[in-house]
Amino acid sequence: MIKNNFLGTMPWPVCSFASFLGGFFAGAVNNPIDLVYNRQAADALLPDHLKRGYTSLFDGLSKCHIEGTLMRGAVASGVASGVLLASMSNFYDFLKEYVYWFSGPTNWLRPLILIPTAALGTFCYLPFDNIKVRIHNMSPLPNGEVPYRGLIDALTKVIYLFLFEKIYNFKNILIFRFLLMNVMSNNILLYLPSIQDSFQLS
Repeated sequence: MIKNNFLGTMPWPVCSFASFLGGFFAGAVNNPIDLVYNRQAADALLPDHLKRGYTSLFDGLSKCHIEGTLMRGAVASGVASGVLLASMSNFYDFLKEYVYWFSGPTNWLRPLILIPTAALGTFCYLPFDNIKVRIHNMSPLPNGEVPYRGLIDALTKVIYLFLFEKIYNFKNILIFRFLLMNVMSNNILLYLPSIQDSFQLS
């Protein structure tokens, strides 16, 4: 009876798959906003004849809709967010449980565990984020075709870049930016309930 009604921690694959689905949905829905943002950021690096010149978010969304590219890169956006959540969700619980076994309850446990957790999430996220940005900013080639026909096509074309050059190079400031953002945001989420409780008690 107890075995059949046990509500413990979900198995790692189940929890990671659920996290991936949630992240994929969020990334795909957020894709149009991400598309406009990436194109606005890239405009400063493009020659004048290639600049898109979005004046605002709504101007960019409107022009992308007319262009028919509003959901371009949605799969890459979804996979990037999905692997981020899937890689971090159970890994954090796993580390926290086993470090707690040796250290006991401490104030530094959760912030410390978030550092390797965020590092893993960053490692898994960056390749797909790079592909997403490439797909968002690509322009037609002289023959009229686009450089990447989708996520798999882009992944196979730039696999060498992923493994040996720019993405996992520690000179890449994006690694530190995303790692710091991940650690800080998750720490705030973890400690917010206790902060709220302290205000209610006072």
